[in-house]
Amino acid sequence: MAPSLFNINSASAATWCEQQVKGSDLISYCKQGWYDHDHCKKYDPQADSKEEGAAYKKGWDHGSCK
Repeated sequence: MAPSLFNINSASAATWCEQQVKGSDLISYCKQGWYDHDHCKKYDPQADSKEEGAAYKKGWDHGSCK
């Protein structure tokens, strides 16, 4: 798991992701996807499972590059 997954402190991302996915690891992937897209980073889930990849994509789809 990427260490950057735990560097996000956005309350709105946490709340939204908690409603979308279940499990603290999956929530972290969701928040990372949202963060990456909001900060115009490349799509890079670094996931070890389909569930982690899906959680990252859910967050990515919710974010937007500004």
